[in-house]
Amino acid sequence: MNIFPAFSATPYLRELGPLGVAFLLGGAVAALRLRLRGSAGRDGLAWVLVVLAPLLCLVVRAIEGDLAKAFGLVGILALVRFRTPMADPGDAVFVLFSVAAGVVVASHGDLLVAVFGVLALGVGAWVAHALLGRTAALGPASLPTEVRLRCHGEAVDPAEEALRASAESVRLLRADLGAAGSPCDLRYHVVLREGISVAHLARAVGAIAGVERVSAEGTAEA
Repeated sequence: MNIFPAFSATPYLRELGPLGVAFLLGGAVAALRLRLRGSAGRDGLAWVLVVLAPLLCLVVRAIEGDLAKAFGLVGILALVRFRTPMADPGDAVFVLFSVAAGVVVASHGDLLVAVFGVLALGVGAWVAHALLGRTAALGPASLPTEVRLRCHGEAVDPAEEALRASAESVRLLRADLGAAGSPCDLRYHVVLREGISVAHLARAVGAIAGVERVSAEGTAEA
């Protein structure tokens, strides 16, 4: 008498198929962004675009058209709110990955298949990161950096123009305006253009009238 149940690879292959297609489509989206935006494709968002597609695919497959599960997922995501802005979009993906792992394991009928799907997604994300890291190493990368400003109100617009002149992208993380007439403190996440250093950026912004202090990652205050 055989005490072990017959093993079937079909459920596992059923998980790998959609995940593989989602990885390919996510990679196509990342490649399109790299083609249209040049060096901006090496800012870390390319990996997010690749991984996000299979991540959502795995969660939707766990729901499987169940309306109650769908509403439950909405409630869970409402609890996971990003009160602190994340400079790296990859950090948000890891938070969603952790949420998805719990949702998939709790919702899937076959626990082993659910765990297999989560592990397959993790291995795929790791491989995608390694491949994109090698691609980025072939050319100059645009590294993200954080810029902090203390300036008066009239200097905010010129300072932001100077940031945009030296960066591929500029995103405001935090603004402390303070009392009327007092200087404000601003924090930005920027991706520098190729050939632009953080020291050059700090000097350009620090030369603007009304800017009391500017600091950037890897530079001293100017």
